[in-house]
Amino acid sequence: MALDISGPELSKRIGKSSTYVNQAESAGSDLFYSDEIMNKIALVFTEEAKEKLRFLTELKSDEKIKVSYSIHDFYPKKPLLDEKKTKKNIGIPTGLGPTVTLNAVIETEDFFNEARTLKEIVEHCNTFENMNWKESDFTATLDRADKKGKLKKFYASDSKVYYVKSE
Repeated sequence: MALDISGPELSKRIGKSSTYVNQAESAGSDLFYSDEIMNKIALVFTEEAKEKLRFLTELKSDEKIKVSYSIHDFYPKKPLLDEKKTKKNIGIPTGLGPTVTLNAVIETEDFFNEARTLKEIVEHCNTFENMNWKESDFTATLDRADKKGKLKKFYASDSKVYYVKSE
């Protein structure tokens, strides 16, 4: 989510059907990630992180992000016990910052089914996370969402900027 990549987009970029990642992440699924797939995911993450860094640099943002990923990022630091664990859906993760929160709202809620102002977006995310984020905490992520076609940014007759989920 921090890299603005949806499950369907990631699935397509690794050469799978658009539902592959969502199915692999679903509880009870028999799909799994092979080392080959995880290497492909690491390459996609690296490409996307470098693009995001270029975008943040253009905006003169001081946000720091990881820009190089490998298969080792997906493995635990310590060996896991050899016992089966049931997957569970944790919903929207909390405490991970405005970028992750906004991307989770875009991906998992119908909040953007109607046009929203920056003020409304910030208030929604602040309420969800019990935070006091500012509008400037979301502008870069919203601009990237518009650029990537996840959201559509437009100016209404009231001279306000609105964001709505892309069709």
